[in-house]
Amino acid sequence: MNIAIIGYGKMGKEIETIANERNITIKKIFTSKNNIAGTGLTKQSLKGVDVCLEFSTPDVAFDNVAASIAAGKNVVCGTTGWMSKMNEAKTFAVKNNVGFLFAANFSIGLNIFSHILASASELFNRFDDYDVFIHEQF
Repeated sequence: MNIAIIGYGKMGKEIETIANERNITIKKIFTSKNNIAGTGLTKQSLKGVDVCLEFSTPDVAFDNVAASIAAGKNVVCGTTGWMSKMNEAKTFAVKNNVGFLFAANFSIGLNIFSHILASASELFNRFDDYDVFIHEQF
């Protein structure tokens, strides 16, 4: 599998480490220096890439996702904070016949916490005095 890493913070560097350990080919790493608001993501720059792994920042995530989709590439996105454009991204992926996977958080800790909250919310729902919800804050 050939990947492109979009965003080279903690998660991007972790993906690079794991990809190297598993003999996954990193075709390109995009940072804020070579990809301003998705402008570095073109058919040419993504040539030979099977999937783009997007872990950047909320202010450019949609641009990165849209540019990757426009280049005909499948996208996995783990950047949060841009949910207002999520439906637009999904529609664009379907229109361009490419895969698009979004997960709000890829950390093991948060996923375990989410399962704990699901169980707790079932218990709290038995009582009228409680209204359980999660709010993401930046």
